[in-house]
Amino acid sequence: MAREMGYTPNAIAQSLQTRQTSMIGLVVTSISDPFWGDVMKGVEEVARESGFSVILSASHNDPDQEMAVIETFHRRRVDGILVAASRITGNYKARLDHIRIPTVLINSQAESEAGLLHWVSVDDRKGAQLAVEHLLRLGHRSIGYLGISSRPRSNQQRLLGYQSALAAIGVPFYEARVVITSGDEASHEEDVAAGQASLPRLLEAGVTAVFCYNDMTAVGVLMACREQGIAVPGELSVTGYDDIRIASYVTPPLTTVQQPKVQLGSLATLVMMDLLNSRPGRNHLLEPTLMLRASTAPLAAS
Repeated sequence: MAREMGYTPNAIAQSLQTRQTSMIGLVVTSISDPFWGDVMKGVEEVARESGFSVILSASHNDPDQEMAVIETFHRRRVDGILVAASRITGNYKARLDHIRIPTVLINSQAESEAGLLHWVSVDDRKGAQLAVEHLLRLGHRSIGYLGISSRPRSNQQRLLGYQSALAAIGVPFYEARVVITSGDEASHEEDVAAGQASLPRLLEAGVTAVFCYNDMTAVGVLMACREQGIAVPGELSVTGYDDIRIASYVTPPLTTVQQPKVQLGSLATLVMMDLLNSRPGRNHLLEPTLMLRASTAPLAAS
């Protein structure tokens, strides 16, 4: 009879009875960032299979805004919260303790997250080593790193990976070959502009190859090279990081480090499901993969 009458159960009334809303809050830095689209796909797949809905909000790379979104989710009585590229630090511990909602971080940018919350991340240092080792195998020794200050933790880990790959075969590290651009938006527009603006400094340092923080900064470098008549990879090899979809569509297609983005989202949501079902949650560090395309070439070809 309920079906015949088109009756729809009141989810709010049900949640009062069950003390569960079957909703998960997801906080991302930006809804326009192509990286997080695949992460959201992984989150929604697992949430849907588990009977949960996902509410999305953006923090715009602001830790105060991020904390405000988490507190809003708490007031809306979500059962758990996933936070992408979190800036949460120990300064927010008292507020987090007050909320007491299962929270899982995805690719956190805060150094102190391990002592606060559960997390799922990709091994940034290993990914940088893969990219730089590839350039070294091609014969490059003057390799630059183009970093981004708006993602402090992952930028630091990728810089360490770059340095350790050079040190492993005795290639000296030169500060002049490292350019860390300023910024606070963590947007793809900002990343592309950073790549475009940083090329002259890298060329002045005499680099024959550049490892870029992510694919969008690498796209900015490719655009600047095209404007200045610099052949890639003939005169300069370029590698990115993330393997977002545009990486295979640019000219030349971009050699990059693939982060398992869908797996990041799905695994973080599985950790959340464990916590919601009173099972112990585990932290996960995932392995990146090198994707070889046409933006890198042996030094002899330069």
